[in-house]
Amino acid sequence: MWARRQPQSPEFDFFQQRVGRLLLRGEQVGHVASVLLWAGTGFAFLRRVPMPTFVITWLDGTHEFCIEDTEAYEFSKDARAGRMRWEVKQLHVMAALGLPSGAETDFTISWLDEAQSKAIWDETGIPEDPPYWELGPWEEPDSDEPMSGPRH
Repeated sequence: MWARRQPQSPEFDFFQQRVGRLLLRGEQVGHVASVLLWAGTGFAFLRRVPMPTFVITWLDGTHEFCIEDTEAYEFSKDARAGRMRWEVKQLHVMAALGLPSGAETDFTISWLDEAQSKAIWDETGIPEDPPYWELGPWEEPDSDEPMSGPRH
């Protein structure tokens, strides 16, 4: 059902194994990593569409659930421009950053170049095997416990 393929557009090629510094009010609070996946749609999944996928890793090593951007690609467009609007799900991160519960926050992304991304991919990137979205078990997003899953 899911397959990795070479992107057909430079717009999406940018997101293949890319890492950026995640900033709040000018201070680094974590990293955002992206990978480009291709999803099958339509009858028998014969048509493939790009699906940029993102994960946030906080400076303490915990991370948020994957963000899969499809169809209108608004999240990807904003991310490419260095903007990210996100509702932090982890209570300990909200408290540490002084964020109100349930509110979306405007973050800034400072994308690293390909060489810099590759150098820190193992610590901040999306594991390939098993696929990140199959890792678990995860704590509930509204719990006080940090969300951390097995890394490769």
